[in-house]
Amino acid sequence: MKDQTDILRRILELSETIEEGLEHIHSQLKKGKIESTITLMEDVLTGYAEVEKSIQAILPELSSNELGNISSKLQKAFDLIIGHYENGRVNKVGEVMQFNLLPTYKAWRHEARRVLEPSVVA
Repeated sequence: MKDQTDILRRILELSETIEEGLEHIHSQLKKGKIESTITLMEDVLTGYAEVEKSIQAILPELSSNELGNISSKLQKAFDLIIGHYENGRVNKVGEVMQFNLLPTYKAWRHEARRVLEPSVVA
C-alpha cells in the first residue's frame, strides 16, 4: 500500500473536488439553472468514474469497509439523475440531488477518507 500513497492522496483530493462540484450543481439547480449544470455534471461523473476505478483496483488491500455497498447506492443515484437530466425533469434532478445523491456521496466520501487516510498519513 505504501507504493500507492500518491494514488490514494489523489483519490482523496479528487473526491473533495467532486463534492464541491456536486454542491455547486445543487446551488445552480436551486436557482433553476439546469443548463449551466450539465457540463459540470459530466465532469463530476468522469471524475467519480476514475476514482471508483482506482479504488476498485486496491479494494482487496483495504481494511474492512462499506465502500462497495455505498458505491452501489451512489451509482443508482447517478443513474437516476442522468435519467432526469435526459428527460428534462428539472425538479426531479434537484430533488434527487438534495435527498439522494449528495447525502450518498458524502457518506461514500466519509467512508473513503476513513479507509484511505491512514495509509496516506502513515
